[in-house]
Amino acid sequence: ERTALRAAREAAGLTQPQLGELCGVSGWTINRVELGARDPSFALVEKIVEALGGAVRPDDFFPSREAAQ
Repeated sequence: ERTALRAAREAAGLTQPQLGELCGVSGWTINRVELGARDPSFALVEKIVEALGGAVRPDDFFPSREAAQ
């Protein structure tokens, strides 16, 4: 679960559909990304980071190599 994304979205006062609209995807897609059920493309990550004003970082979406080992 990507709690940093949800927390940043809620702090920005955005719903999942609103963030999705800013990023050019559906609210359902944002929901799946927040739950960790879908890995976003790097292009989507960039849009989310921009839409949330840098409150999340690309590293928040991808596990570190150390954690994977």
